[in-house]
Amino acid sequence: MAVTMTDVIRYLNHEEWHYELHEDKNYVMMHMKLQSVENCACILSPVDTSTLLCYTVFPIKVPEERRVAVAEFLTRANYGLYHGNFEMDFSDGEVRYKTTGMAPQDESIDPDITGRMIRLAVMMLDRYALGILAVATANEEPAKALAFLQQQWQKAAQAQQAQQAQQ
Repeated sequence: MAVTMTDVIRYLNHEEWHYELHEDKNYVMMHMKLQSVENCACILSPVDTSTLLCYTVFPIKVPEERRVAVAEFLTRANYGLYHGNFEMDFSDGEVRYKTTGMAPQDESIDPDITGRMIRLAVMMLDRYALGILAVATANEEPAKALAFLQQQWQKAAQAQQAQQAQQ
């Protein structure tokens, strides 16, 4: 056994997710609408016998003149992340979040791992999308955009804690 496209398709069919199979390049793609942006793509691709990659692709290409600033934002965002990372292709401005799943030698990848990879990649792109947009299209400074997001997350966490304390 190994990580195969059959495993990926079996999982997606079981979950009743719609996808496009690109057999020639060995990946499947799903289109998603996130809370913060629309038309994101989620791509799953077995890359060898034990590794599955999951990418969520930001729907907007970063303009060439903003790529250095967005790269700084992504580098700041990546610092301290445990289960994946942001990437940007400097040649065309594509931004994506990558998670990696591995299967033990001679075994299939656990369907739960596949599901967690997809959910994590989608959640992380959604979580950082407004910062990416602010830097890419509104000329926001990378450090300020990330600080703003972190403040919003802290406020949301505090509100959730207060609500739980009242219950």
